[in-house]
Amino acid sequence: MSSVSVLASSADVNNVDFWRKNLKNGDAVIMNNNDITKYNKEMLRKQPTTNYDLKNYPKSVKGTTLQAMLQENDFPTGYVNGQSISGSFKNQILSNMNLGAAAVDNPVKWGLAVRRSSLRLYPATEGIFDDADDQEFDSLQATIINPGEAVAILYKSTDQKWNFVQSNNYRGWVWADNIAETSYKEWLKWQNPDHFLVVTAAELNLQTKSEALLLEMGSHLPVVGKDKNNYIVKLPQRQSDGKAVFIKKTVSADDQVHLGNLSYTRANIIKQAFKFYGQPYGWGGLENSVDCSSFVMDIYRSFGFMMPRDADTQEVAVGKVQSVTPQNVQSVLDSTLPGATLHMDGHVMLYLGHMDDQYYVINSLGSYGDSNNVGSDGRLARVPVMQVVTTDIKNTSLRSGKSFMEGLRTVKEWQY
Repeated sequence: MSSVSVLASSADVNNVDFWRKNLKNGDAVIMNNNDITKYNKEMLRKQPTTNYDLKNYPKSVKGTTLQAMLQENDFPTGYVNGQSISGSFKNQILSNMNLGAAAVDNPVKWGLAVRRSSLRLYPATEGIFDDADDQEFDSLQATIINPGEAVAILYKSTDQKWNFVQSNNYRGWVWADNIAETSYKEWLKWQNPDHFLVVTAAELNLQTKSEALLLEMGSHLPVVGKDKNNYIVKLPQRQSDGKAVFIKKTVSADDQVHLGNLSYTRANIIKQAFKFYGQPYGWGGLENSVDCSSFVMDIYRSFGFMMPRDADTQEVAVGKVQSVTPQNVQSVLDSTLPGATLHMDGHVMLYLGHMDDQYYVINSLGSYGDSNNVGSDGRLARVPVMQVVTTDIKNTSLRSGKSFMEGLRTVKEWQY
């Protein structure tokens, strides 16, 4: 029988304390802050089109470059509201991209997200799905930008309701009302605070006078003061003219936040991962949750890593990378330390370790294949999971019929 957390033979594998107690030297520091800063610089050097040091982003973008950016993603096929995409729907979105208005040289503006915001591949709120009855995997949803996150504003839609932005690891369209413009000087200052909080909970909910804000694990906020039980942080808000103003907000000095980056240890990797256990799978950050790669990204951002967003770009980033085949997979895993990432085609998982000849991961899992239900095409029926779960990769099947373990192609440890 295929096995995910709810079918596992022992509840221990679903318990963070079980895995932390089985770590050897779990509290040893893997890399310190200086090492991680060097690591990030190496990643920027090796992957210049995956992650961006926004503090060094150009002040303007040539029209030809901007046109290429705007059109770098093919328009998806599929269904909107259960109906095949119409030509008028597609043309309306393409028209709103404002392609013909790009100048020879386009000045960059500078902004901060004022609330959790979807970053879209095209300027449209409607979802596009591969199947008429699918409402989970929206082809236009790229990722999420968190409150306080800095972006470069590159362009505006025809209706002025969307900003085309560059974040530190993605480019796309964000609802303009969710971005507040700042001066370049203020924008730079925001990214270099003397002290900052890192969100260490799976999510942190903050209530301001005007709205409730949700911040994902790994989010940063500048600290401007502290009393006995609270930190005082700054938050950006958007005025009616689109410009940023800043408010102060108290945040409880509890285990939901940490002053500065968390210490990068294997025990902390596992602890951070299990904070997501049981949460819904959220493609591109939908459902106020995480998909497989943002699960990994948020965990590692807690330690100060500048993380690629997608599973395939995480796979090739800087680190100790081993190629895996069905012939060597067991020996590779036997020597792999907990906290490493395991990569299949289109999916990434966090390695926990092995027990009784089984190999376990924790991952934000969409589905697996039912080995007792084989279709006429030879593929296994899809069993939806749509949660963060522990998974026995040796006895869990892909829809191709291979086990997750057989489907591995890369094992990566995030260190030199």
